[in-house]
Amino acid sequence: MSRRLLLLPWIVLAAAFLLRMMEAGMRGNFGLLFYPFKQQYGWDRGSVSLAMSIGMIVWALMLPFGGRLCDRFGPRRVMAVGFTLMIVSLLGSSTATSLWQLYLWWGIVGGLGWGLGATVGAVTLAARWFPRRRGLAMSVTISGVSAGTMVVVPIGAALFTVTDWQGVLWALAGIIALVSFPILLLVVKDMPPAQARRGDGVSAATPRATPRVPLLKALREVCIFARQNLLSD
Repeated sequence: MSRRLLLLPWIVLAAAFLLRMMEAGMRGNFGLLFYPFKQQYGWDRGSVSLAMSIGMIVWALMLPFGGRLCDRFGPRRVMAVGFTLMIVSLLGSSTATSLWQLYLWWGIVGGLGWGLGATVGAVTLAARWFPRRRGLAMSVTISGVSAGTMVVVPIGAALFTVTDWQGVLWALAGIIALVSFPILLLVVKDMPPAQARRGDGVSAATPRATPRVPLLKALREVCIFARQNLLSD
């Protein structure tokens, strides 16, 4: 097997790490907006924070749908939609002149983007490309969250020294577009080729699919198990 095929799983994993970093970095920059909003519009911290709270709720609600879409259409397409929504969220938020507009663009549109972005897509890629080293691969993608805080947020803070908050949001949208879309188009592959499945030391055989269990049945089994253990105690 060629060296390129051996490295391919790790290249895809690095791409998933970078995508997760960009997604987390976008969210992390929200904290930099409190002071400009207070200065320009007089919005208090609690009112502004509600935009992030809405976004986190929408994000959480979207994650199961994002995972289902990744299974059906592949993580690359789903993440492309997610990052597009994130960019729209940044650009829309830069035009906000009232709180409801901030709630719409950052809270709802941003939350949809995070739910379809790298959170689920990166994990899906790790699971598909590293069936035997899945724990290691997923931990690498998760570390992208911390990297986003350490790398992207300082970039946003530095941008405040040369432009206003609207310019910062436009610049962040451009950075995310310049980083994410080339990675999605040129690097990310939904499924590894048969030859590359040895890249993490596994055989070329495709792992057998785990039988699916309906959600309601799984919840019922969990409730029965919990009740039995409580009664036994």
